[in-house]
Amino acid sequence: MLTTKISVTYGKLKVAVGIYDLNFSKIKNTFTQILNVETIYIKESYNGKEGLFAEDIAVIVLENKVLMNNEVSPICIDWNDKYMVHNGDLGSVVFASEGEENETSNYSVLFGETVQFIDTRNCQKMFSTKDKHLLTFDKFCTTYYSRIEARFPDSGASVGFKHSNSYFLTGMMIMRHIGLNGNIAVFVDIRFYVQWIRGILNKHFTENSCVLPTVEGAIYSYEGF
Repeated sequence: MLTTKISVTYGKLKVAVGIYDLNFSKIKNTFTQILNVETIYIKESYNGKEGLFAEDIAVIVLENKVLMNNEVSPICIDWNDKYMVHNGDLGSVVFASEGEENETSNYSVLFGETVQFIDTRNCQKMFSTKDKHLLTFDKFCTTYYSRIEARFPDSGASVGFKHSNSYFLTGMMIMRHIGLNGNIAVFVDIRFYVQWIRGILNKHFTENSCVLPTVEGAIYSYEGF
């Protein structure tokens, strides 16, 4: 799989980890980390609108490692294609959004939403004919509920499904859609890009550098990684 590598000017792009506010300047805790982006990798075959937004995925490499703590923990990747997700399986999406404290002030809230998996074929049935072409080979959908529609993200959120007591990254959200039979969110399916991600990981990390630090109350398993 070919890759386009984009080097980022120092300090131009940053990523915040462990933050509960959409505003980077509002850091209210000691576990928040703000890190510089060093490199962005995108699929060379990605062709935007002309390619119907297939392979719409990127990997961001940070200048420094994210430090794990009791508020910041990793999510698993199914490197060996061991687990399957089926229609109706429940997953979790976590995202920050604005909450309404009163008429004069807002505050940011971390929301967690339980969603149902919908495979590509069944998701296409929920799209109008003119939009079905956007559901390319590497997409799947989930439900989301109208009670949080104004707060649910348009893109960028990740969805994880639980296997063997651990959550596995399954997709990255690219859009939401009001379908024929309800609200749906569309995700890029990570399964198609696991080996591509692994190749980038191998360029930047040695085997020993991926061992996670000890965190109180956390037990890690490295089986299959």
